[in-house]
Formats: sequence, C-alpha cells, structure tokens
Amino acid sequence: MNQMMFNSHETHTGDGRRVAVWTLSSDQHNKHSLPIVIGSGFARRMHHFTSLATYGVHNGFFVSRYDPVNHVGLSDGDIWDFTLSDSLESLRAAVDWTCRYTGSDKVIVVATSLTARVAYELAAQSPRIEAVITAVGVTNIRDTFSKVFKEDYSSFAELPDHLEFEGRKIGPGVIQDAQEHEWWSLERCIDTLKQVRQPLINFIGSDDPWVNSDDIHKAFSAGDGGPRKLLTLERAPHDLGRNAAVAQTFLTYLMEELFALNQIEGTPSVPPFEVITQQALLERRIQRKTTRETESSAA
Repeated sequence: MNQMMFNSHETHTGDGRRVAVWTLSSDQHNKHSLPIVIGSGFARRMHHFTSLATYGVHNGFFVSRYDPVNHVGLSDGDIWDFTLSDSLESLRAAVDWTCRYTGSDKVIVVATSLTARVAYELAAQSPRIEAVITAVGVTNIRDTFSKVFKEDYSSFAELPDHLEFEGRKIGPGVIQDAQEHEWWSLERCIDTLKQVRQPLINFIGSDDPWVNSDDIHKAFSAGDGGPRKLLTLERAPHDLGRNAAVAQTFLTYLMEELFALNQIEGTPSVPPFEVITQQALLERRIQRKTTRETESSAA
C-alpha cells in the first residue's frame, strides 16, 4: 500500500497575499507523470477534495490543492471580497508554486464549477498548464450567477449591498469585477477557449441546475483552439458529492483521463475506503485547528 505524505505550505499572489497550499504524495509517485493542481469550487475548501486528492496519489500522482484569497479557507482575505480576478491570481500562484516545488515545467489543472472558468483563462495565458480537466464547469457566468443569485445583475446600474450563497454574504465587488474585466458572457469564454491550445476535458452533470449544457457544448465547439472532450455524468447534480455513486464514477473516469494524458498504461485503482476516511479526518482537524489559530491571532 502506498504511504501517503501530507504537507502544508504557502505561497503568495503577485501582490503579496498569502495562499495556503496542501500537498499529498506517496512513495510510489510516478516520476514521469505531471503534478496535478486541484482548484475547488466556490465556497469549498481544500478538505472538500480529499477523495479526489487521495485517488490521485493512490494512482501515482503528486497532488497540490489551494484555497483562493478572498474566499473561505486558510488563505488571506474573506469571501465578502471574492472576485473572479482574485481567483485567477490564486490559481496562477498555486500553479507557479507547484512547478517550482516539484521541478516540473508543467502541471495538469483539475477544477470544478466556477473555478473551471478561471482555469480556462489561465490556460490561455500560462505555458505551465499542460491540460485542464473540469467538472460541472461554468462557461456562462451571467447565466449561472442569475440562477444562483436569483437575479441578473450584469446590467444593474445600482448593485445590492450584498449577495448571499449558502448563508454566506458576498460583497458587490464580485459583480463589479465581472463587469470591469468582462467575465460575464459566454462569448468572452469562447474567445478565451479559442486561445487555449491545450487539451480541455469537461464532465457535464446531466441534472445540474446551475450550468446549461447547451452553453458548454457551444463554448467547446466554437472555442476549439485545441483538443476538446465533453463527458456526461448521468444523474449528476452540480455538487457531485451529493451523490456517492456519481462521485465515484467521476473519480474513476477522471483517473482514466489523467492516465491517458500522461500516457500511462494500465487501469486506475480505487484507494481503500479507510485510507480516504483517515485522510479526511486528518485534514478536517488541520482545517479546524488552523482556522481557530488564525481567528485567535486576528482577535
């Protein structure tokens, strides 16, 4: 059985904000495979992706995760100040750090939900991204935001004092940033994808209420700057973790795609349930302990 090694690190965005990074690796690391950088979805922390990281390490990959700045989690800032532009800089910092730490020239980014849109943008800019694999990836920010926040704020002259998501308050800066930096439209996403020469693979949830599959098909077809693949997860909601069978299917298919991208022969294996459980308990304890220490020092 692989001996997993977990470590906490930190790096910084270009303007100096601290980005918390977790790494997971094993003594059976495949030296020929590219490192994986996991970008979690909106309002999700690193420990929410324990299973994905464990699957990756169990199959020979080096895996790093990070919490974006101005978000939930262990990095600088609060989700009140969240913007997609800050999310982009956080992913950039995590990718650059992972390359420096591992000595690899390139990484594969695995991103979910809103972070998928950010990953597409960085792939168009950074030569360090070899490929991007996304799940329930957002291509039309305007449409998804309208569904999540129950209002289309893209053309509002006066914005509300705050937005709410899962009981968390987000300031109007997320809307202002989307307007100023043209994150809103499907057309802007298509223009970005046309510049991406790397392989892009996206898993679509058949029962996803927040992402329109027609938008994804249009974006990947019109934005065919390089190899593109769309895969459908049947009965999959936006939060894949809500359906254990769907989540396991996704993880299995994801490993197969990673094997193919790295030209690894063989069939991916499933880590023992107790290994995933033990890692999840460890990471949740670290999350709680670090959060308490940060809150105590701030007070």
